[in-house]
Amino acid sequence: MELPSLPLQGAEFVFVVLITAVLLAPVLAQRARLPGILGLIVAGIIVGPNVLGLVERDGFVEILGGAGLLFLMFMAGLELDLRAAFGERRADTILFGVLTFAFPLIVGTGALLLWGFGALAAVLIASCWSSHTLVVYPVYQRLGIVQNRAVATAIGATMITNVSALVVLAVVVALEVGGTGPESWIVLVGGLLVLAGATVWGLPRLTRWFFAGLGGSRLAQVLYVLAMLFAASALASLVQLEPIVGAFFAGLGLNEHVPKKGVLGERLVFLGDALLIPIFLLSVGMIIDPMSLFSGTTVVLLAITFTLQSLGGKFLAVVTFGKLRRYSRDEVGAMYSLTAAEAAATLAAIFVGFQVGLFGQEVVDAVVIVIMATCFTSTFLADRFAPRLPRPRTTRSLGTNIVVPVANPATAGPLTELAAAIASADSGRVTAINVLGRHVPREEFDEHRAVLLESEAAALRGGVDASSRIRIDDSTTDGIVHEVIEQGASGILMGWKGYASRREHFFGSITDRLLEAVDIPVILCRPGDHDRPRRVILVPPPAGQRDAAGKLELMRTIAERVATRLRTEVIPVGAETSVSEPADPSTSALELLTTRASTIEAIATTAGPGDLIVLHAAGSISAQLESLARDHPEQTILVVVTR
Repeated sequence: MELPSLPLQGAEFVFVVLITAVLLAPVLAQRARLPGILGLIVAGIIVGPNVLGLVERDGFVEILGGAGLLFLMFMAGLELDLRAAFGERRADTILFGVLTFAFPLIVGTGALLLWGFGALAAVLIASCWSSHTLVVYPVYQRLGIVQNRAVATAIGATMITNVSALVVLAVVVALEVGGTGPESWIVLVGGLLVLAGATVWGLPRLTRWFFAGLGGSRLAQVLYVLAMLFAASALASLVQLEPIVGAFFAGLGLNEHVPKKGVLGERLVFLGDALLIPIFLLSVGMIIDPMSLFSGTTVVLLAITFTLQSLGGKFLAVVTFGKLRRYSRDEVGAMYSLTAAEAAATLAAIFVGFQVGLFGQEVVDAVVIVIMATCFTSTFLADRFAPRLPRPRTTRSLGTNIVVPVANPATAGPLTELAAAIASADSGRVTAINVLGRHVPREEFDEHRAVLLESEAAALRGGVDASSRIRIDDSTTDGIVHEVIEQGASGILMGWKGYASRREHFFGSITDRLLEAVDIPVILCRPGDHDRPRRVILVPPPAGQRDAAGKLELMRTIAERVATRLRTEVIPVGAETSVSEPADPSTSALELLTTRASTIEAIATTAGPGDLIVLHAAGSISAQLESLARDHPEQTILVVVTR
């Protein structure tokens, strides 16, 4: 047996070294109470050309590591919570984002200019301290306090700081490569506009079209997302920007279309965490010469200076924000713990700066020490301040997990498409089920399974995560209730024929029993004659009802989400009495109308062929639902039932 020469060349030898390093490094780092990212960098140092020399960086590892870098920045954009960034805490988020970006940038640039760095290098390095990586986010997630105002503000500010840092990187690299003349600025601004237009404006529209047509399988969706990631990176390169800027913008463009907690999101995370990102970190380690860390004082002094700039600038920003907005000491400490860590985004930007020659190897070496110091600081502060924060009361969104009982092949697809429209805004999931008895024939079982698979594909085309299953149970009602409990469902959407016999009481025997057994919103759909509704008619509940404002908000949510998916408008019609607590007009284009006519007359006057009507089954309207369904066969009717 002849041992292979070093560095290893065959794919089998290279991969066994890389995969073994990816497998063991994070585990050993965790036992040493170090971040996994540092364990992978150290593993890269050991197996790389500067220590054992098992694997060379040039060639395969360099290309795959470059793909990992792009994937890392793509996931950074994909995982940002845009609603948290610009939701109800918009003012606090913007203020804190500006402060936590500006203070480290100003402090760091000034200190680095005094050190002797060039202007572009100083700005790029300082901008790395302005971004932050949410290393300790799982601590707050585990305690259930991510909706606390301090935590939500810090998470939302990540959007501002990371985008700003990426823009600074794009500007600095473009000026370093192309010069500082007017033509360079024209190329830079034009490139940014082209990239932003293609990813933030064009990519969501292309994604909706693909998911609605060709993207009916999870494999197709994964491949599509990867294609768009590398296409955006290639476009950034063509317009003379760094490819990681394109990858980050692609993540922003797909942010609303890739469910973070669904199968698609989980597969992307698995691909990144198992292969691409770890190999990028290994490739970074292969650059570092461990002897340079001990050969002089330059790297140590740089690391100390960088760490003080990063932690000091973030401390000034957090304290200033806390005083301006009157946040408590514990809230300020929690925000500092969330923003203090520098990890993946910082390493990516420094790596790009090193590649274009803005600074030397000693800066990369020093940044590795900074990552270690800031991650330790962030973890220590999170362990101290996170348990002190009060746990806010949270309400579960309607679209988190919608269960759709289906049996009729004619309505299975439209029902799951409606459910997908409601769930998509919450990055939720749709679960299509069919309940059968114990002695169902195999042929019938297979037929129902085929219907479920088509329903699942319809939901996947709607851009949400979906699953389907057949339940064997004693009764249809029991099967649905058991599924709701096991899945922790947030809502039910099911078909309704529009009438009930005398023996079936109101909506039908199965539906009536189900409504008595569950305490989550149930949406009953009576499909109309038209395949695609042209408008959405919203019928507000009378103000005299119990919790009229809450019912209205739920109905408004359903109407707006369905209208958004259909690319149509919402037409509100009057109730018998006005609603006293309308939603904030700044957050919705709807305007409630009132009329003295009955609700049925108002619908008859307003609704036309192909409209979709959303109303609540309560009060006087309940007694008129059957006649409404009978008299309007061309309209799709959604009846919302809540306790």
